Amino acid sequence: MLPAALAALVAPSHAGAQDPRAEADALVVEGARLGEESRFEEAILRFKAAESRLPRALHDCNIGLAYARLGRLPQAQFFLERCRRRSAEPLPAWVAPRAETTLAQLRAGRHAPVRVETSPAIAPVTVSAFAADEPVDTPADLWLPLDVEVVIEAVRPGLPAAAAHVRLVSTAPSRVVIELPAAPAVVAEPPAPAVALAPPPIEPAVSPAPRPVWPWIVAGTGALAAGVGAWSAASGAGLAEDARSTRDPDRYDELSGRAEFRWGMGWGLLGAGAATLATGLLFGTGVFDP
Repeated sequence: MLPAALAALVAPSHAGAQDPRAEADALVVEGARLGEESRFEEAILRFKAAESRLPRALHDCNIGLAYARLGRLPQAQFFLERCRRRSAEPLPAWVAPRAETTLAQLRAGRHAPVRVETSPAIAPVTVSAFAADEPVDTPADLWLPLDVEVVIEAVRPGLPAAAAHVRLVSTAPSRVVIELPAAPAVVAEPPAPAVALAPPPIEPAVSPAPRPVWPWIVAGTGALAAGVGAWSAASGAGLAEDARSTRDPDRYDELSGRAEFRWGMGWGLLGAGAATLATGLLFGTGVFDP
């Protein structure tokens, strides 16, 4: 259970709701709470919503971890690897071990690696083994299940869709190239004649507007998110210690899962909160004027 103090992040104020970063942080906090309750499907929806508010690599890591806890290994591997490619900053310590564990499970199970490409142009594809709102940019390396027909479809605006039906029968690596229809030729229109423009009128000088208060709201939200992240990481460390001290295998699995989730969410919120706090202070003190 998360403490009651998190209610301010789960249901941000009207002023905070105007800032995409604050909205994204609140959705991450809610997703972490749902994950601790093993409601991973709902947690994934919150992390995707956070990504739509403010794209960040860490959202992919959170989605990948939730898919791993659900046992959906191809999706977990895809999002964890995309998170690692996207991030320009150090990620939480749990990301690399979780990605390696997921890859080992895929290699040991009934899955095979597939290289997906589109030709002659690069286009995003949808994969029937993934959710409809999880487009894949090509070229992409995916893991797909054996003996299951998977439809990979590429769509470009204004052109017919192109699809490949894939049924893997071997764990050997394979390659799928989707041939895209050619785009129709575009007839260039003659340029419009140049129009002489009158010079703009001289505007009278105006007094500078008072400095806005939103940066301090952002800074406060960032500080709160960082505090929550620190609490969550410390709580995860405590749960991990409890897991190591128990001799009950079921209890160990339960405590380890909760510890991993709190540790990951804690570091994610700590980083996001620190960035949000710094942003608010920079704009609030006038170092960067909006």
